[in-house]
Amino acid sequence: MADIPLHITDLAKELQVTTIPKWLKKVEDQTLRGSYFFNRLLQGGRVLKGESGPELIWPLKVRNPEVRPLQNHMNLEYAPTEKHIQMRLPWRGYEATESMSMLDQEINKGPQAIVKLINSKANDLRNAMQQNLQGECYKSGSTANRTDRFHGLETGLAEGTVTSADRIAAPNGSYAQQSTVLQANGGFWSNDMGTPNNVSISTDWPDGSGDTDYDCNSPILINTSSTNWGTGSTDHRVNLFRAISQAQIWLKLLGSQNAPKGLCVIDGWSFQGLRENQEAKMRLQQPARSSTDIGLVGSDGAVYLDGLEIQPDFWCPHSTGYIFSMDRVSLHSLFSEGVFRSKGPVELATMAFSTIWALFVYGNIRFRGMKGFAKLYPYA
Repeated sequence: MADIPLHITDLAKELQVTTIPKWLKKVEDQTLRGSYFFNRLLQGGRVLKGESGPELIWPLKVRNPEVRPLQNHMNLEYAPTEKHIQMRLPWRGYEATESMSMLDQEINKGPQAIVKLINSKANDLRNAMQQNLQGECYKSGSTANRTDRFHGLETGLAEGTVTSADRIAAPNGSYAQQSTVLQANGGFWSNDMGTPNNVSISTDWPDGSGDTDYDCNSPILINTSSTNWGTGSTDHRVNLFRAISQAQIWLKLLGSQNAPKGLCVIDGWSFQGLRENQEAKMRLQQPARSSTDIGLVGSDGAVYLDGLEIQPDFWCPHSTGYIFSMDRVSLHSLFSEGVFRSKGPVELATMAFSTIWALFVYGNIRFRGMKGFAKLYPYA
């Protein structure tokens, strides 16, 4: 009887049919992004649960009683001082849903199921919602196509007139139904500088001095492409270090000397440019204890400038940075259990007894007011 030669190709087909591949059942999640701002927002008691009422309403103090010279035997005048304006934000919501049919559940069970899909539905909804909110923290909630979204940072940072020589843009928007325009609530500001920071403003602001109601709800919009940063360049990344340094001084003097140290979040492209432009000039010092040492998530690789923590954030818009204190930001939820409310799993008869899941958010992000906030952007 003649031998039948066994070819390697025949053996390969046999192995393919009779051998089960080894499956690693742990799913490698490639949907996660690096968000520093949102992680900080979830920490330190900044999430306020169980809110109520038709809107999110709070008072903003904009002025103090007037102080006048005193003369002997003079008649004193008594009048109440209107010290507050009212800030109002509507509640905004988000939803995310999942489902799995009865047939799919029967198929996806037993040892043949590499991934138990039914076990991950709720967690996937939570991850999707959290990532959505990470991006919403930065976006406006008042532009034409976003009137049903959270009021993120850009809501109160609309700019007006700015030229290439101006170091700042004029604030020209509103936040929480109150104008961000300078002097919208009255007040006076000095005009002693030969060259103002913005020609259209016609005062020294944010340098100089003046009344508290002059800039009570006005952010500092810093033009990083200005010709007046003294670097000889109009490049956003070249001027970024000086712009951040100047913003620190302005925010400190216009706010409180005892204000908590701030946070600067910028996009990754700007962050790397900042590091590259500074590495030849100075050694970037790290603190003795990093933020991760004191329990803050996502703080590796930060740059520090005079105590200001500068962090890259995936969701931060391109060529943009923001400086503020986290103590001026809070996340408000109508739900008493937290930011999210989940429903399901529930079998729905009208869907042939498919199982459904849902996750909801109702609330908003609140900034105490736009004073104390700075934006870094190449406006002109």
